[in-house]
Amino acid sequence: MLRQRGLIHHDAKLNYTLVHAGIPAEWSFSQAITFAYEVESVLSQSQYRAFLENHRQDQSRWHAKLRGWKRLNFIANACTRMKYCNAAGKLDFSASGPVAEQNPELMPWYRLPDRRASQLRIVFADDAGFQDQDCSDVYPLPAVCAQIAVRLADR
Repeated sequence: MLRQRGLIHHDAKLNYTLVHAGIPAEWSFSQAITFAYEVESVLSQSQYRAFLENHRQDQSRWHAKLRGWKRLNFIANACTRMKYCNAAGKLDFSASGPVAEQNPELMPWYRLPDRRASQLRIVFADDAGFQDQDCSDVYPLPAVCAQIAVRLADR
């Protein structure tokens, strides 16, 4: 059941991190794991229905003072829906498609400068269809109608 799955998985032996969409530039690795656990805890307990009823895409910018549903919404959206954002890290939930076709003010989340988790090798589902070649230590798996396997040990 999806409610009992992690939003982020890290393999310390291979030094790869798996996330559905991405990790915000403001988050360190330990923050990403901690914040994801906040949502996982809610989803795995009896509060999951309230979370689902209150889940929105209304919180597009992270700040440490976020509380309640806004905080949980941002964390869940970052881990599962994040694609493009502006230079300040504000998420754009409507942008999708190749990088070359985007508004020049938007960029893929992994291109933000000064990403705190930039030391991670991140594998994520490329639901946006980025078609990006500039992906140092970031491995977008294209969203196609086929299973895709990556031999992480060979990278």
